[in-house]
Amino acid sequence: MPKKSKKIENNKSIKNNEKKANKFLELFKSYEEPEDNKNNKLKEMMKTEDLKTNTSSTKSIIISLVIGFFIGLMVMGLIIPDRIAKLENGQEVIVEIKDKIITADNLYKDMKNNYAINYLIQNIDNIILSDLYPEDNDMKTAINETADYYIATYETYYGYSLEQFLNSNGFKSRNEFLEQLKLDYRRNKYYKEYVKSLITDKEINDFYNARVFGEIGTKYISINIEEDSNKTKLILQTILQQLEDGYTYEDIVKKYKTDIKYEDLGYISFDTEIDNSYLNILKKLSNNTYSTVPIKSSTDYKIIFRTNQKEKEELDIIKDRIIKSLALQKENDDKTLYYKALNQMRIDNKVIIKDTELAMKYNNYIKEVTNN
Repeated sequence: MPKKSKKIENNKSIKNNEKKANKFLELFKSYEEPEDNKNNKLKEMMKTEDLKTNTSSTKSIIISLVIGFFIGLMVMGLIIPDRIAKLENGQEVIVEIKDKIITADNLYKDMKNNYAINYLIQNIDNIILSDLYPEDNDMKTAINETADYYIATYETYYGYSLEQFLNSNGFKSRNEFLEQLKLDYRRNKYYKEYVKSLITDKEINDFYNARVFGEIGTKYISINIEEDSNKTKLILQTILQQLEDGYTYEDIVKKYKTDIKYEDLGYISFDTEIDNSYLNILKKLSNNTYSTVPIKSSTDYKIIFRTNQKEKEELDIIKDRIIKSLALQKENDDKTLYYKALNQMRIDNKVIIKDTELAMKYNNYIKEVTNN
């Protein structure tokens, strides 16, 4: 991003406010994530004084300042033009400081250099996305729930009131906050659809043939690695020997309940979130068998049990789940895909930036955010 000019002394405080708004807004892009993911982000956020920066979100407080300045200039020019001092070259004087002045032209150029591209992108996206995704009850519900979530979070961790929350993050009102969430909601909706559009029938078929399997029933027993490694090994060896002698999973759980952890995972499928090492061993086992060589991690040993396996489902039945898995894979493979999607949206909607300087700034911005 280009460095911001400091021609006007007050810009320093503006930049500080911009950072606050900018850093908070990264959380919005992922607000459709499961609650556990949100809580993890929040816990990580609390480790630092500031929040993470999101270069894609337009800062509401800066937009408000820019709009306020421009409206003020227009009102002054249209209603009370005789109150605006002018230099001999016709430039309007906005501020006098001893023997120095700030002109309207200086102010406009400074704002254009620093904030115009963000303001421009937000307006472009709002126009396009509002037509693509008109507001409905689902959108209203999702946005209000998200707003309540973040407001409650700040109240819990910082003790902020609603007004403090809004002020600290650069919003004048809850409605202004909701408008930002609405834009991010629409951007995310477009992004998810865009990623799915990249998936080909060949990718779907290849994924189905190579990675989809009939659901497998599984459970496990876990033995924690204690400081006394001899005790751990003794329990492990005893359990393995007893399994070999004919003890069942239930027998072991009943006998060693206080010394082990255990869980019946039910049936898992190709899109179940599970450790690859666990899945690879499970797929190699026969029905009604267990892993005679436990999986060792830094904290425990696991003995994996396989019960039985269902028939592999037909492609048509699980196609949507395959597409979802492939979409997630594409997102993980290219962390700049979000910005590429929004740029393509503007291209598809024939956005042409007539101002040469702004067009150059936009192109530089896109190069920066889509650089892998």
